[in-house]
Amino acid sequence: MTMQAETDLICEKVNLETSQIPWQELQRFFANGSAVAVSAELHLAEVAYQFSVDNTELVAQ
Repeated sequence: MTMQAETDLICEKVNLETSQIPWQELQRFFANGSAVAVSAELHLAEVAYQFSVDNTELVAQ
């Protein structure tokens, strides 16, 4: 598998796993510190992709 094909596959998977959920379902993640606020200026799926490939430097920004 090429690097681009792998990237595309990860992006597709991230998009399929992204959805809106009610606050009640998100509260437990927020309470244990595993929720991450994403600026409205950023694309949520792109941020999730960067997390999934462990791009620590970019995510830290």
